[in-house]
Amino acid sequence: MALEISRLCLSGEGDAIRNLESITKWTFSQRQYPLDRFHYRISNIATDFRDGVRLTKLVELLSENDSLTPQLRWPVKDSAQRIYNLNIALKAARSEGIQVTTVDDAFVQARDIEMGNREKTLAVLWNLIQHWCLPRYLSRIRLPEEVVMLRNLFETKEKATKLMIRVPARFA
Repeated sequence: MALEISRLCLSGEGDAIRNLESITKWTFSQRQYPLDRFHYRISNIATDFRDGVRLTKLVELLSENDSLTPQLRWPVKDSAQRIYNLNIALKAARSEGIQVTTVDDAFVQARDIEMGNREKTLAVLWNLIQHWCLPRYLSRIRLPEEVVMLRNLFETKEKATKLMIRVPARFA
């Protein structure tokens, strides 16, 4: 950023970073982690969550705990590293009080997601949504007003069907 500003504003200055370092005694540097260029887009639930990176990032974003992705092993080379990454996400979810189970109360293991089990992957995603997103959504909508509106609509529909005169089939 400093180079770009100096290129635009300080023509003929030369190496602006070296001049700034000599004046301020401050070293300019940058670090890029391998996951900085990772594409988090999801196209297939069975395969995209297998490496644990996307699931860990999702848990990190929802829990507002930014210490999870630095623990990941990337690039993932084998099954053991995928399971390690998935265990980080599942352990963080459990520490937030989320039960990582399916509908029939079977515990979801990292191995299940790593094998591409869609049902168990969806169960984990639903548990995350149910814990973090659903309460936020329900607090924003006006649920009692919606219920009253639906009751009125249902009553109006019932009255209309009672008032309708049924024509016998032979006259129709």
